[in-house]
Amino acid sequence: IASGDANGNIKIWSLTDGSLLKTMAGHASTVNGLKSLDTFFLVSSDADGVLKTWHWPEGTQLSSIEAHAGAISGMDL
Repeated sequence: IASGDANGNIKIWSLTDGSLLKTMAGHASTVNGLKSLDTFFLVSSDADGVLKTWHWPEGTQLSSIEAHAGAISGMDL
């Protein structure tokens, strides 16, 4: 399970016991959206209009795109 927070972090949680597995920092503002591309990749959006792609098992940010002048309130893949 993945969640985003107001501090710009993405957190990965265990489905089996609910423990925090990983925290990925990278956004400068609130993470408004998360979508899974497949088993290993996520796309995140934030309140500053930035999209980021991630390889979550390694906690690696792959790309960052300044997509909008304002907040991204939703996305779909």
